[in-house]
Amino acid sequence: MHHHNPSQSRPQPRTAALLMMATALAASLLCQSVQAQQPEAAASAAAVTVRLLAQRLEWTPAAPHGRAVLRVARDGGTPQDFVLRSPLVFSLQDTPLPDGRYVYELTLAPATNAVRRDDAAVAPAAPAASPIGAQFSGYVTVAGGSFVLPPQAPPRGEVGAADSTTTAPAAIRASTRMTTKDQVVADDHIVQGSVCTGLDCVNNEVFGDDTLRLKENNTRIGFWDTRLTPFPNNRWTLVANDTSSGGASYMAIEDATGAKLPARWMAGAPAHSLHVSPQGRVGIRTAVPALDLHMLTTDTPGVRLEQSNTSGFTAQTWDIAGNEANFFVRDVTGGSRLPLRIRPGAPHSSLDIAGSGNVGLGTPRPVASLNLRRSDGTGTLLIDNSAAAPATRVQMELQNNGSIAARLAHGTGSAYWTQHTTTSSVSLAPSGSGSNALSVQSSGGLVIAGTLSQGSSRTLKHDITAAPVHVILGEVAQLPLYAWRYLSDLNASLHLGPMAEDVHHRFQLGASPQTLAPSDVAGLAAATVQALHQKLAAKDEELLALAERLSVLERQLQRKRGGAQ
Repeated sequence: MHHHNPSQSRPQPRTAALLMMATALAASLLCQSVQAQQPEAAASAAAVTVRLLAQRLEWTPAAPHGRAVLRVARDGGTPQDFVLRSPLVFSLQDTPLPDGRYVYELTLAPATNAVRRDDAAVAPAAPAASPIGAQFSGYVTVAGGSFVLPPQAPPRGEVGAADSTTTAPAAIRASTRMTTKDQVVADDHIVQGSVCTGLDCVNNEVFGDDTLRLKENNTRIGFWDTRLTPFPNNRWTLVANDTSSGGASYMAIEDATGAKLPARWMAGAPAHSLHVSPQGRVGIRTAVPALDLHMLTTDTPGVRLEQSNTSGFTAQTWDIAGNEANFFVRDVTGGSRLPLRIRPGAPHSSLDIAGSGNVGLGTPRPVASLNLRRSDGTGTLLIDNSAAAPATRVQMELQNNGSIAARLAHGTGSAYWTQHTTTSSVSLAPSGSGSNALSVQSSGGLVIAGTLSQGSSRTLKHDITAAPVHVILGEVAQLPLYAWRYLSDLNASLHLGPMAEDVHHRFQLGASPQTLAPSDVAGLAAATVQALHQKLAAKDEELLALAERLSVLERQLQRKRGGAQ
């Protein structure tokens, strides 16, 4: 295996301009100027300048903005959100962080919020008059209670470039720069062995299984397409790790033209963090994805749907996840409430929405807007208002542009009752009758087609005493009777009878002085009839006695008349 000597094959620094660019790049890393990562529609988004100090991290946006939220997460830790006020500063003195490496994401809302219609399926364009918000991200390291500051890095090609802590004097660095020349190969270049490129490659490099190795600080592979428009010519770079001290370790694909990293794999990510099978299935933490997207974890795999406020709409976060307890949708913004939960073992088609929009509960073929079906006798409906304060509440309401009918059917046969509701009455009618069996009028009237029977069994009563019928007769005789019409009766029908107040005052019957029970009225009538019957019976006996006396007197008188003759 043949190995090249780095001192013979490494090109020298190209020009003074290249050195100036490298120096400018190092300076830019020190001030950490970050460009906003935004949707294509926000191409004119302003930049933000980041300043890293030992105890502070400062951001200076170039455009007005609204609410600022900083999300900070330690490697492998839970993200924490902080609301920042102007000026945008995160201080370790105010919020100490344990030693470790952190990733941050700063979200800036626009100065004016957008408004979405309730029936809008997608977000409309952000208001033209409002600046568009943005998101900025970066990495920092905390050691000894302070941020790790990036050192001055020597330009690539100088001694010490592989060690970011090297602080050799400038004169020494300048004297040790390489002076090898560029090499141009105007033909195929075939290496039957492994290749190492970089300032830290050594003679007799041990390659292992590597065919191509990049070995120095800030290793990159660039793809520079030199074609002109209209040919595609975007520039791309394979990036390994951040350039500054305290930065993150990762492998990334950089859109060099757009100055952004659309794809990044962090060091320490578990095996099979992203696995694509030969069938095109994508596995997340699994090497054997069973479906198009397969997520595997030891505790509650889930998906987070987070809408930032950078487009002017209110920030909102939802989680969709599942575990051994339930599948759920979590409203993270609304206090992590769970508005939708499905428990393991839920039956087939527990919730089934047909193409017609019909909703089935327990049926895959709902035949009504809401179709509840059970085959085990458990089909019930419960509306349970568990509010602590007692109050009258509307718990069921049916609305229709016209009369409302509710059918109460026995099985699937032809026997059923139908409840009709109109603006003037509520009625019940049996199937096939063509007429109402009962109707309650809006005026309060009750109309029935048959007999009205009240419960009057002795088994339903207590405190039973004999009624003083003669006293009742006397009171009934003094009870005023009137002819009258109901105020609520639109037909103004004429009625005859006593007033409930008078009956209640004289007899103390019923629960209210404003109502009369038909059984009480019938009882008064029966007591009156009994009293009158007793009086008539007494009169009959009295008349019989008088008739007997009269008969005796008539016989005596007749004998006297006969003796006189």
